[in-house]
Amino acid sequence: MKRDYRTLFGLLLILGGVLLVLQQYNYLQGEWSDAVFAGLWGLGALFFFDIFQRDRAQWWFGLVALILAGIAVNHILDLFFPPLGESLGGAFFLGAVGIGFLVAYRRTPGNWWAVIPAGVMFTLAVISVVDNLGAQLPFETGGLLFIGIGLTFLVLTQLRVDGERLSWAIYPAVPLVIFGLLVGFRRAESWNFIWPSLIILLGLYFLLEALRKR
Repeated sequence: MKRDYRTLFGLLLILGGVLLVLQQYNYLQGEWSDAVFAGLWGLGALFFFDIFQRDRAQWWFGLVALILAGIAVNHILDLFFPPLGESLGGAFFLGAVGIGFLVAYRRTPGNWWAVIPAGVMFTLAVISVVDNLGAQLPFETGGLLFIGIGLTFLVLTQLRVDGERLSWAIYPAVPLVIFGLLVGFRRAESWNFIWPSLIILLGLYFLLEALRKR
């Protein structure tokens, strides 16, 4: 069935016009360009999502759709809530990219590698929120990157490809988490957090192993 995009395009034009009027009368906090670009990126996201819906084997169209949707959300936040957009806009975009890679894995389990960039994107999103909100943490945020990647590899140990678990992922997982903890807790007194964290992490691993074998 041939798709008619004229209805969608017309609705987006109407919405864009309404937003421009609201902005002209100072009902919106952002710039008029935010309304225009939000509509354009949103239209692109819907276009690629429609292609993905018709042929889900082409997972990269879903990834592109989510990337464009993340950019559109950034402009919408800048338009309605500029402070929120400044603080969380980057996290929304990075999270959307991460979800796109998870879609790639869910559509084709053989694409197990997609879990790695997904984990990296989610980790960067968390770091972005922590840095932008100025949250006071008992450790350096630089260590979060290595911890996040290490946890991503730990998740890989629970996945199966062609009936075999990716058990090899435990080898990069443990050193990355330990190195992340060392970077994050650089102060001597921070070792009080490191050892309990390692014990908890090891306990979680064995717990997942026990649940998997039931």
